[in-house]
Parts: sequence; structure tokens; C-alpha cells
Amino acid sequence: MFRPFVGEVIAAKLLASNADGLRLSVGFFNDIYVPAHLMPIPNHFEADPINRNENESKKGTWFWDYEGEHYAIENSEDEIRFRVQSVSYSPFPLEQPKESKRFAPMLVTASLLKHEGLGPIYWWV
Repeated sequence: MFRPFVGEVIAAKLLASNADGLRLSVGFFNDIYVPAHLMPIPNHFEADPINRNENESKKGTWFWDYEGEHYAIENSEDEIRFRVQSVSYSPFPLEQPKESKRFAPMLVTASLLKHEGLGPIYWWV
């Protein structure tokens, strides 16, 4: 059973990156989100220039700007350490339309702020 607690540090892989933040996965659970305001500060986001589709226009790469260097959060093969900020549970829907998004019974909001060692592991090696 996967039941993270607030303050726990967990390692995951990057699933997606857009202007709103990051989506992470621990393999068997993919509903971990790092919103933009919980990214390392200072930071910046660079949209992918090759995205032509309106739905893809927000995809891109987040960077942590530290002492004149720009550290990317981009490689899906690298582990990313995050701190659990909150865990919320959704009530199970009795009926769900076919066209609706997949039901996520639990949502984990994560943070990469305020603690050394958070973010992609290669930043700290």
C-alpha cells in the first residue's frame, strides 16, 4: 500500500513538464504534482519551440538558477527527490462518463523547495 505522509522525501521519475509544473511517477503511481510555486527558487521555464499544437504549447523544461548556473529538470531517466507537501483523497464517483479523465483516488502535491538534496539526484552528485 502506498500512503505517503506530509514531509516524507521520496524519489520518482519525471513524466511531464509544463508551465504549470512537473508531473512525477514512482512507477506504480503517477499522480504526483510539483506546482510551479513549489519549484526551487530562483527558477525559469522554457517552452519547447517545436510544439505547434495548442495543447502542447505549455510543454517545456524547468530550470533552477543557482549562482549563475542553470540546472535543468528534463531527463526522465534520472530520479528526482521531492518532499510530500500534501496528500488529498477524492470521493469515488458512482458514475463516470466515458470521455472523462481517469479517476485518481489520491493526489500528492510535492515540493522541491527549501531543502538540500531535493530535485534531480545528478544536481547533488
